[in-house]
Amino acid sequence: MSAVEDLIASVVATAPPGGAPAERSAVAALSDTLAVGLAGLAEPAPAAVRSVLERTVGGVPAWQGADRYAVADVALLHGTASHALDWDDYMHPMHGHCSAVLLPAVWGLAEHLHRSGPDAVEAYLVGYQVDYLVSLVLSHGHYARGWHATSTIGVLGAAAAAARLLRLDAGASAAALGIAASSASGLQASFGTPTKALHAGLAARAGVLAAQLAAAGMTASRSWLVGRHGMLQAYGGDTAPDDAVDIVRDALEVHGITTPMGLVQKPYTSCGCSHAAVDAIVAVTGDLRPDDVERIEVHVDPAVTRTMRETVVSDSFDSRYSPSWVVAVGAADGAAGPAQFSPASLARPEVLALRERVDVVADLDTEEHDRFAARVVVHLRDGGQRSSEVRHASGHPANPLGDAEREHKQRQALALALTDVDAALGVVRAAWTAPDLADAGALLREAAGPGS
Repeated sequence: MSAVEDLIASVVATAPPGGAPAERSAVAALSDTLAVGLAGLAEPAPAAVRSVLERTVGGVPAWQGADRYAVADVALLHGTASHALDWDDYMHPMHGHCSAVLLPAVWGLAEHLHRSGPDAVEAYLVGYQVDYLVSLVLSHGHYARGWHATSTIGVLGAAAAAARLLRLDAGASAAALGIAASSASGLQASFGTPTKALHAGLAARAGVLAAQLAAAGMTASRSWLVGRHGMLQAYGGDTAPDDAVDIVRDALEVHGITTPMGLVQKPYTSCGCSHAAVDAIVAVTGDLRPDDVERIEVHVDPAVTRTMRETVVSDSFDSRYSPSWVVAVGAADGAAGPAQFSPASLARPEVLALRERVDVVADLDTEEHDRFAARVVVHLRDGGQRSSEVRHASGHPANPLGDAEREHKQRQALALALTDVDAALGVVRAAWTAPDLADAGALLREAAGPGS
């Protein structure tokens, strides 16, 4: 094992969870992810997953219903559901969605092992920290190669969280990480399709399975990150192997979830890199009709157009990855929620026409903390002009969602799939009590509903 892998394994086995600020962020993330995950169960990707899973007596209950599955399988289902609406949180430098993988990995295993709420929160934070540390090593170069880091890095966080719940020592935790690294997969080619959500589920399942196998004695390479043919060499990254251990050691002074881009919560259901553009366009078009607009300029960092590259909008999946559609529908409706990406919305002639008048220009100067900033310029048919620049979108740690905004989002999400929204919102709110629960499974059984 090289020093950096040894250091990361020691985090999994022995590191403290991160302190009160990290715990507050964790429960906020867990409750928000539970809301969008419950809503996401009705989407095509998790429905397909559920149709092929084998139900088992004595397994772990799934959200909403009496069905029970093996621990790794329920992680697959819940992970896919949590990412299905693309409404779950993300972080940098990972370029990925931590909670959609971690919550499902932790949730079922905590129930299976009869762990407490504090155990579950601690495992989540350990997994989040591993996502952060590995991201610092692989950094932007890994994402630029076309990997979906939610899955390729997220599987390592899931393995770390599961290893912590299984109470593996440093040696077994190292094996879990090595096994998980060999499971890392997920291509950006599937952005704008249901398989993007599946990536989160596959990562959650593979991470749980990696830790279970390590607990059973399975071993793997102990130089899985920076060693010869390890992830850095095979998957791409920006870091020199000899620098990795110092980068990770220095980062241990803080928890990744509390860093300046450590937890970004999404108010809109489009790709996160479009959210500043939505904020900006909504700010200047609230009193306008689409026909009032001659054209719209959207100035963003090239990182945005590299990720959001859909030019033809055909369904709710690829429309979330079309910057011109996101801005056009945001201008028309003052929103970018599920309704704006529905089949009915995609057929609206006034928005389709406005979309043709949106020019996205990748010329905005940004820094690490505001990479997804946007400036919009709206040219009106009467000769007028309006502009707005947003450096940090709503939900960014520098511009966090308020309690009312968060609850509005969660109600909106739950209403997509559930009839009793108030009851479901009560379960989501109960996630805030996780640090006080003697039995983490109590919350899972409440989410599953009567008879679970």
